[in-house]
Amino acid sequence: MCCLCSGCDYSYARSGIKDLKAADLLGDKDHVVVLDCWRILAHELRGNDRVHYLSLGENLSDSSDLAAQLRNLF
Repeated sequence: MCCLCSGCDYSYARSGIKDLKAADLLGDKDHVVVLDCWRILAHELRGNDRVHYLSLGENLSDSSDLAAQLRNLF
């Protein structure tokens, strides 16, 4: 999992996280899970089949069974 938050050790934290592309996070991996604390990468990562994009503070669904949906993620 890649967590893009203020404690991130990635050099991207200094150079501009908003400029990250899916390829930067994927490298040679088949897929990655990205937790975007600032919700600034949705336009780049959402919809990519190899990236499971989660944004902090955003509702995952209108469903009342959110706990069950979260269990299915992990």
